[in-house]
Amino acid sequence: MSNAIHIPKEDLNLSKKDIARQNDILISMSGTIGLSCIVRERNEIVVNQRIMKITSKNYNPQVLSLLLNSIVGKYQLDRIGTGGVQTNISSTDIKNIVIPIIDLEIQRQISALITESFSLRKESENLLDKAKEMVEREIEGRI
Repeated sequence: MSNAIHIPKEDLNLSKKDIARQNDILISMSGTIGLSCIVRERNEIVVNQRIMKITSKNYNPQVLSLLLNSIVGKYQLDRIGTGGVQTNISSTDIKNIVIPIIDLEIQRQISALITESFSLRKESENLLDKAKEMVEREIEGRI
């Protein structure tokens, strides 16, 4: 979401079906097809016609996104993608890919590990930024 643009609040009423909310999954349908992510923020996000929005009811969204981004999901989507210069996939094709049934408790455990991974990544980025600042201060202090 770091390169998204902000849309005026009144434009959110134009198309309710194109608004993604927290825990919705977004999947690219053109270009690099099948890349998926989860809306983690509480903001409302407007998607265009080449981004499919999935609101998962019976599957943990973090686990579903992980499966879609896995080699198994990628191979299925690549196999059915069409087009010459730019690969495309339809929402119907995405709805027909095979997703394994995983016990809800195992999904919860996987989701907890994914959440921990994101937290640790953010912590490591913060530590790296602090280390860079310390090195820069040391270098400036010696000059």
